[in-house]
Amino acid sequence: MMQLLEAAGATSVVLVDGEEEAVRAAMVRRPAVIVSDVSLRQGHGPAAVLRIVGDDAQVRAMFVTGEPAAGRPGDPRWPVLTKPVADEVFVATFRSIAPIV
Repeated sequence: MMQLLEAAGATSVVLVDGEEEAVRAAMVRRPAVIVSDVSLRQGHGPAAVLRIVGDDAQVRAMFVTGEPAAGRPGDPRWPVLTKPVADEVFVATFRSIAPIV
């Protein structure tokens, strides 16, 4: 996924595997875009994203999941891709939401 994010134009990436870790990482460095799974090792991806984004409409998000039935994110602007995802679909989706110049 790191290579796909870089190919899509991401300039920095922080990898975490749980809700609390994601929230802590976002407090250190505010993300412009969040790419998350719906199910995390600890916690729930949409809950983490909602906690991070809060009222900030500038932060964009997308979800990549093998468990689409696990729950839809709370915001219709956040696309959900079902695994397996073709590389070109992932890159195009990221670029469609990322504030890349």
